[in-house]
Amino acid sequence: MARSFASLAAVACVLAGVTSSLAAPRSFSDSCGDVAARTDAGLVCGRRRAHQYSLYASFRGIPYAKPPLNELRFQAPQPVEPWKDYLNATVEGPICPQQTIFYGPLMEPRGMDEDCLTINVHTPMDAFIEVQDAAPPEVDLVPPYRAGEVRRNFTGVPIVVWIHGGGFGFGSGDSDVYGPEYLVAKGVMVVTFNYRLGALGFLSLNTSAVPGNAGLRDMLAALRWVRRNGARFGGDVGQVTLAGHSAGAAAAHLLTLAPATQGMELFHKAVLMSGAAARGFVASSPVYAAFAAETFLQMLGVNGSDPEQARRELQAAPAERLHDVAALLQDLFGLSVFYPVVEAPHAGVEPVLDDDPEALVSKGRGSDIPLMIGFTENEWESFRPRFVEISIVDILQMKEEVLLPPGVLYKSDPKDLKSKLDLVKARYFPNNETTLDEFGTLLTESYFQYPALFTAQRRLALGGAPAFLYQFSYRGEHRAIENQGFQYGGAVHLEDVLYVFKVNSKAQIPDEKLQDSTDSKMQHWMTMLFTDFMRTGSPVGADRSPDAWPPVRAGDLRYQDIRAPELRMLNLTAAQREMVQFYENLYSNS
Repeated sequence: MARSFASLAAVACVLAGVTSSLAAPRSFSDSCGDVAARTDAGLVCGRRRAHQYSLYASFRGIPYAKPPLNELRFQAPQPVEPWKDYLNATVEGPICPQQTIFYGPLMEPRGMDEDCLTINVHTPMDAFIEVQDAAPPEVDLVPPYRAGEVRRNFTGVPIVVWIHGGGFGFGSGDSDVYGPEYLVAKGVMVVTFNYRLGALGFLSLNTSAVPGNAGLRDMLAALRWVRRNGARFGGDVGQVTLAGHSAGAAAAHLLTLAPATQGMELFHKAVLMSGAAARGFVASSPVYAAFAAETFLQMLGVNGSDPEQARRELQAAPAERLHDVAALLQDLFGLSVFYPVVEAPHAGVEPVLDDDPEALVSKGRGSDIPLMIGFTENEWESFRPRFVEISIVDILQMKEEVLLPPGVLYKSDPKDLKSKLDLVKARYFPNNETTLDEFGTLLTESYFQYPALFTAQRRLALGGAPAFLYQFSYRGEHRAIENQGFQYGGAVHLEDVLYVFKVNSKAQIPDEKLQDSTDSKMQHWMTMLFTDFMRTGSPVGADRSPDAWPPVRAGDLRYQDIRAPELRMLNLTAAQREMVQFYENLYSNS
């Protein structure tokens, strides 16, 4: 690589003050002057917050698992230790260790710590006050701002559990990017959380000590926490929608396929925004996971031939050391390095991904979960700054195999790879020259648009619960994503999310600027579609004709084109049909 590993490590150290030896400090008090609730681990003190005409109770930084430190590093999350008094739940906890802040100014600088497994709950105040307090008499709470376990005749509000994106290597559930204001105003409880990232979350040595998928297990623990505690905040645990963006969408899809979620009622619908588990960007192959692990261990100077010794060294290594090496490795790979992986059985390890995602989809696993699946018109453009930074074109010229989707690269017969690579190059690089724009088109189609269409088609073929498709094509008047200093053409990766969640960082668009704008109408439109799906299983709800946005039907792969705040169904274009056929052929015999 032409880029300097040393300089990247220096940048990474500036971005992250990573600590691991001690759990991050938390503050407690013997009283709470604001909203309070009782979780199964202890009392939490939150804060009343308001946005425009909406009042909600907000609880931030609640631990949902024991800090994954020392011998718990790489292991499944363990139950959090109960506490006495009130936990201060007014500020979000540290984000999980990571080396690339893709969101830039969209996300404020945050401290990093391995003790990062925290969850945030935001619930409409009128739902929150319906919950009766179950605190002991000696605990002084001021009505009506209290919540507990004993309930009136109140079913609760729908819950959305949001999984943040970031290539399984960066991001957080913080309200900088995922502000709950728009959704709580629509009468929905919003739950966001952090999960382990990068090597700490997805390194696999294919052993019981480091089986991989720690981050997926964190997500499963967060869902179980919501199942146990959601009603205590005014939510309906019988009406949970699992949603995510990009890697978060792929993770949500994987969790619909996980053996641990089948029949457990942890969630009832799923929204996949720019991500899917099958035929997308998730390199779930054990072959790839072994290669990534071997490279990582070599760069750390750890002997991988002795799994037990490797485990001891990895668990004893300073977090800063793991962080710095992972940063170098990410620069070497160009994009994300560690992904969810298909697991081999290990004694004492609960599997979360027991087969190839495409095989699980084809078997009908998770087909009882209604899906809302979306992609944007020009996904790749938001990656342009990162691609320029790492000289992605140079990487592609040295490693042409990166042009193949992971599901083709790691599942095809090696003797077929050359011919398949030639097909990709002929389609996307007809002048036999790799360019950034052409690679961007490849990325948009192979990582985001085709996997969404494939997922919808496969659901239709299996006759499962309905799947609703959309393409987000709206180009806003005031774009928070352009506050990063870059101009983008078309609707890009993450842009649809910013009309469902409020940006609260320095990149936010002031409310007064949005007032009476088309952007404001689009925000109301997107949240209406989102919450109607949560409540009814259809994004057009019960008050509008189902033909306004029908689910995918046989011989009729149509999608909602969200180009304005109005319903507009389109057939696949000729170019989209050709793209689908190209990838069907490419994946054949893979």
